Amino acid sequence: MCKLFSTMLDSCSPDSLTNSKCDVPRTFHLPYTWQFRLMRKCSWHRPLSKLMLNHECNATSAMQITHLFVTRMLAKNIKGCVVFTSSAAACQPTPFSALYGATKSYISSFAANIAVELKSRGIDVCAVHPSPVASNFYEKAHKLDSLNFFMNFAVQPDALPQEIFRPIGRVVWYDIGGVAIGFRMLLKLIDYGCFATFISYFAHALGDFKKNI
Repeated sequence: MCKLFSTMLDSCSPDSLTNSKCDVPRTFHLPYTWQFRLMRKCSWHRPLSKLMLNHECNATSAMQITHLFVTRMLAKNIKGCVVFTSSAAACQPTPFSALYGATKSYISSFAANIAVELKSRGIDVCAVHPSPVASNFYEKAHKLDSLNFFMNFAVQPDALPQEIFRPIGRVVWYDIGGVAIGFRMLLKLIDYGCFATFISYFAHALGDFKKNI
């Protein structure tokens, strides 16, 4: 999927507004459910080149694709929306999946910022935060006890399409499923920084920590 996006971006340069390959849809959804890579184990056990590929696939491409289409929508005065698939991981520390959580936070923050810029131009922006999804996405990834626990509350894939379109034009962030809603409510009670600090003091006692460090 990343190679597909790279090819599309190469063929549709920002200066080629008249390029027939770059017709602007009125509404488009950036399919990060397919695009995102989930790399587990401690980041320090991975080569930097692998981490950079993960970062570029998960975060940099989102900015590039959004810039590509929004630039054309503004130039042609087309109203529409941009929808990002973020994650419940955007709202919590994710040890051993550090880049996944960090890039999901990037997606949510990026969506919130450009939503403010684009609303008055007739372009709605929304980042949806699904709970873990009961799909094959996690099958080949390194197993984590914490994720296996949250998978007990997974959202079914069939429930996502309708839920993803429901909040467009109404809110900038939208949580789907009990895990996403639960963590967002937790952050109403405790600051993200305090949450991360608290976890850092006892994380070493958890099974995932002992297996992956």
